[in-house]
Parts: sequence; C-alpha cells; structure tokens
Amino acid sequence: MNATAVNCNACNASLNLELSRNGICKCEYCGTSHNLSRELTLKVDLNNRQFAVLLCDTMNRNLGLVDLQEIAYTLSGLDSIVYYRLEWDNLPGSVKDNKCRELIQWCQRRGFLQELVEVLIQKRPLIIAELL
Repeated sequence: MNATAVNCNACNASLNLELSRNGICKCEYCGTSHNLSRELTLKVDLNNRQFAVLLCDTMNRNLGLVDLQEIAYTLSGLDSIVYYRLEWDNLPGSVKDNKCRELIQWCQRRGFLQELVEVLIQKRPLIIAELL
C-alpha cells in the first residue's frame, strides 16, 4: 500500500502522512485534523491475530534494530507501562525479526498494543498506510 490509502473523513481527500506531527495529520484540503492512531483503531481490531502478524511484518520491513530499540525505550517511559518494566535486553531474540515479534507479543500480553501503535505512528507516520 502507499500513503494515498488514508483519506480525510470530511472531504475524502488523500492525507499526506509525511506532514503528520506526533500522530496528528491535518488535511491539506479542508483542514480537518486526524488522530492517526484513532483512525487505525476504528478500522482495525488491534486484538486480531492477523493484525499482529501484519504489524510485525510491517515493522520488520520499515524499521531497523535500532529503531525497534528506540520504540521499546519510548514505550518503557510511558506512565502506564513503567510498572511492567519493559527492558530491551530482556526481550528474547538477538535478530530484528525475533525482537520485533517479542515486542509485539509483550505488548499484547499486557494490553499495550494500542500504546505500541501510537508510538510507532509518532515515530514513523507513513507506516499507518500499510496497516490499514
């Protein structure tokens, strides 16, 4: 998929995801603001196993190991997650695809998949087009 897969709810114009900031994308045509993680949540069941597989595949293709580590670090600093002690070095695996899968599973088991998606969208907003 490409970035044109996400359209404005108000005017149906294609959203330019490259212009999004902190997960918010503003329609260049009508000015409507879109919360990208909310848009994704409305269209996709985050608890669906197929979504987890798609998320893992998308993250593997678009992120490097350092990017994944940065996302895990950002997640570990969120108030809702601090108690659970997400530590990169404690996630099983040494290669990118294993770390990615384990990070997603860690978030799923604790009910933090939405937070993972939000951090991912903030860091790499163009990824949402592949997830819809």
